[in-house]
Amino acid sequence: MKTREDYLKEHQEYEDRKQKEFYDKYPKLFPKRELNDWDKRKGYIEPTQEPLCGFSCDVGWFPLLDKLFSKLTQLIEESNLSEEYKLIPIDQCKQKFGGLRVYFGSVHEELYDKAQALVDEAEQQSFNTCERCGEPGKIRPGGWIEVRCDACQKDHEEYRKKECEKYESKE
Repeated sequence: MKTREDYLKEHQEYEDRKQKEFYDKYPKLFPKRELNDWDKRKGYIEPTQEPLCGFSCDVGWFPLLDKLFSKLTQLIEESNLSEEYKLIPIDQCKQKFGGLRVYFGSVHEELYDKAQALVDEAEQQSFNTCERCGEPGKIRPGGWIEVRCDACQKDHEEYRKKECEKYESKE
């Protein structure tokens, strides 16, 4: 049986691989950018496509993000803007108060309202989508507010119970 550490390691590798796929698949959303001091501290030595503030959400929302990124790319391609303005640079994707948040940088005014409407739609869908597995879910309060399906909630509760028992047995 896999340990939780094995699961987390595999999960992180999958997450990293999927993010890299996003960078490659959607270059108009993840253009290469010059390194800042934080990038240099992280060890980057050449321009990166990683968003300024990165990804801080679980893989269950990656299909939502993929659909959003596809729509944003289509919006860019259908615009009549010159190439230099055909960008919607994603700065951050994260979970906040149980929902997905997607922030983008400077965008041409012709794209802004439509891009924001697409982001709003994806953010709204996240409140009914399990962040861990992508199945239908609901907000689960208790410390960190997250959207989980029943199965992921049960797994979370079992894990928390085991962790609490470990600490109680040390006393």
